[in-house]
Amino acid sequence: MDTKETKEGSKVYELGFHIAPIVGEENVAHEVSEIRNLLDGIKAEVISEDFPRLVTLSYPLGKMIKGTKRSFKEAFFGWVKFEADADKVAELHAAVEKLENVLRFLLIKTVRDNTLYGPKFATKEQIKGIAKKEGVVEGPAADESQYSTLPEKEKQDLTPEELDKTIDDLVV
Repeated sequence: MDTKETKEGSKVYELGFHIAPIVGEENVAHEVSEIRNLLDGIKAEVISEDFPRLVTLSYPLGKMIKGTKRSFKEAFFGWVKFEADADKVAELHAAVEKLENVLRFLLIKTVRDNTLYGPKFATKEQIKGIAKKEGVVEGPAADESQYSTLPEKEKQDLTPEELDKTIDDLVV
């Protein structure tokens, strides 16, 4: 379905999940296929997804696996956004709860649109407001003093090698 509208009686959901690291990186695809089979079972239409990757957890998660209480500091985190009939979602929730290697999951109602936002850039008006506050000279680009908030005595000329090193230090 390429349209942005949902079908009658269906809604858009997102399922976020943590998979236990004991499955190993080579078996994560198998665990994801189990989740996808559950989605196929309720005739859900997958809109987008992110394959699980190993992350460090903010706090340890515990779960009973094969009769033993285990605690994990890392897990494979992934998500899938899908459209499904609203009356079938409870069935999906119960089925995911029974998956042994899923440590924790969250099933929420969401929107079809992409809700991932990139970094916000300052508008020209915001930049001008900051420049006025900090006493930067406004006007035509005749001199470079309008581009810096450093007082004249703190400015220094850098050699190309020093400039390259400074840039390298700033790049992640």
